[in-house]
Amino acid sequence: MLRTNYLPLHIMSFISVFYSYLD
Repeated sequence: MLRTNYLPLHIMSFISVFYSYLD
């Protein structure tokens, strides 16, 4: 349960960093 909730959170964080690099 915790792992399933952690997965999307990690992806969101990764996307946030990716967008920061694009900018």
